[in-house]
Amino acid sequence: MLRAALMIVLLGPLAAVDAGVLHVAPGGNDAADGQSWATALASAQVAVDRAGPGDTVVIRSGDDRLPGFTIRRSGRPDAPLVVRGESRDRPLRLT
Repeated sequence: MLRAALMIVLLGPLAAVDAGVLHVAPGGNDAADGQSWATALASAQVAVDRAGPGDTVVIRSGDDRLPGFTIRRSGRPDAPLVVRGESRDRPLRLT
């Protein structure tokens, strides 16, 4: 079975003013709202499924290896859907 790694590149700030941020962290809960680290989601897939144009999904790294995910909808040129790691010092790697 082939395993592919996806590197999420740090992206700049969003163009949309009232964009939302969804948080994903080890130990999170996919039934939570994901609006803060205290209410973080457990999986990136749930976060990107909830995200829309102008939103950012921020993924906190635990062991630097999270399952990959599929983005099923897109943002717009003026309101991109952004997925990034929490750390600005290193890329987040998904497997």
